[in-house]
Amino acid sequence: MGSSFYVSAAGAPWAFSREQLADALARHWPGATVSDVFERFVEIHAEVAPGQVAELSFHKEHKVFSFADREPWSAALTVLHTVLGELAPGVPAVWWIDFDGTLEPLELSLPLEQFIDDFGA
Repeated sequence: MGSSFYVSAAGAPWAFSREQLADALARHWPGATVSDVFERFVEIHAEVAPGQVAELSFHKEHKVFSFADREPWSAALTVLHTVLGELAPGVPAVWWIDFDGTLEPLELSLPLEQFIDDFGA
């Protein structure tokens, strides 16, 4: 069983809804799906580039994204950078890995390539 990364707003939860999240994903990646697999979670699948599929979960109540610690992380990070830049601009975010729990700042204001390169560094 592998580890997972988690991403949430620092402080208060994000204000966007599940529907706004689905709309943003569809605008950027028309084939993206947001499936209500469980009562409190949605599963996100988006092909962000040919052959690069992002698979993330989003906890609707706690407003937390998660994705597997499976490289490359670039597809999942592209989704996060894009939708959070649109739906929660300027809202501070943090990330952590499940076995550690240490909150680390997530700098969403960086250009996408630098954001991806800097993640976990």
